[in-house]
Amino acid sequence: MKLLYGEAGLGREPQPFDAHKALLCEDHSGSRESWQAISLVTEMKQALLARFTAKPDLSKIEAFEAAAAELTRRGVDADSLVRYGMIGEILGPVFVVLLIDKILPQSDSGDHLRGFGVDIEGWRSLLRVPAQVPESNDEFTSLVNSTITSVTPPLVNWVGRARLAALVSLEVPDGREFWTRANLPADHLTLVTEYRWLVERLTETYMKSWSKASLLLEYRYRHNLQPMSFPGWVLEARDVPLGDVTTAIAHRAAVEWNPLSDGPPRTAFMPAGITEHARELLANGRAMDAAALFEFAVRQWPNDVSARNNLGFCLMPVDPARALTHLNMAARQGYEPIAVNVYNRMCCHVALRQPRAALDVAEQWWKEVPYRHDQPDKTLWLPSNSGWRLERSASAESAIMELVLLVTQDEGLQNEEQRWRARAD
Repeated sequence: MKLLYGEAGLGREPQPFDAHKALLCEDHSGSRESWQAISLVTEMKQALLARFTAKPDLSKIEAFEAAAAELTRRGVDADSLVRYGMIGEILGPVFVVLLIDKILPQSDSGDHLRGFGVDIEGWRSLLRVPAQVPESNDEFTSLVNSTITSVTPPLVNWVGRARLAALVSLEVPDGREFWTRANLPADHLTLVTEYRWLVERLTETYMKSWSKASLLLEYRYRHNLQPMSFPGWVLEARDVPLGDVTTAIAHRAAVEWNPLSDGPPRTAFMPAGITEHARELLANGRAMDAAALFEFAVRQWPNDVSARNNLGFCLMPVDPARALTHLNMAARQGYEPIAVNVYNRMCCHVALRQPRAALDVAEQWWKEVPYRHDQPDKTLWLPSNSGWRLERSASAESAIMELVLLVTQDEGLQNEEQRWRARAD
């Protein structure tokens, strides 16, 4: 079965959509008047996620404001786009502060947010997080569920009413006002769903990353069943094949359905915070702590293929055999980008002294993915004299080619080396 960057039938665009590439290709020397809507929305989203990094780049907030102003000038309600469509990116840091130090009791989860000027202690006090650390997985699961249940409604209420500047800076709101239940507008859920669809449509490369609601809204929109809360022209920035939409919906409904409980709701507030914090832990040599974050995520949401792949990635330098198990499972579940998972599995085989298996994985990838399109924006383990080093701006496909050549040279496989060199050219 031929795969084009995803499950069978998913993401088959003639030229694979890449919002990050579009943003990189914009003219950054002047105003944003000539920028695509895709680039403006992507820049705003990246600015919010920049708050997760160990050394927050405050210039990103200036970029956020400039992009929002340009969208507003063009007739897009940037305030609603952020307030409703980027609610996960806004609240992610709050959930990180609440729960990561319970997963990793000695964690410094709030340090990077303090550098951004966030009042960590103020948020912990406001949200009434218990001081005790759970002693068992069951106790921890109970803590996660109860915390999410208790703090999500007032947080969502706060996002719906606070000043936009307060949302971006995570300014701690007044406690009495925060906990006083106020009715949100009747169309609040509709606005969240529609604007999240717009954000995912303009920034997410793979439909695997779209929410089910976004896929259904796309289908309804294409059949003239869905009224819009924003100008229709903004959707024309990206052409999404209708056949891919119907295939993605069927895949999500059939393959990912589980008759048993899927655990607590997979709130959009959690994944970005966990992923970015795990990167910081890995950069500091704390691979097992990083893996613990994704063990928590996999335990809570067993069908989260990204969490499964990331768990394997964190384990690669310390337990390649266990890492390979999770990476193989993620591959079967349709993890994207395919090249990232392929490279990770190759690394595990190399670490386990299985060079033939590593080459077989690469060969299968070469035959099954006829169109290769990769940007140097992946976080990967690259070979080094001391083992593996973490690289945050790597191309997965280039890494595959380089690792293949390294293995074929080490094994003296001259014919295979020459064949791969010809492919690289």
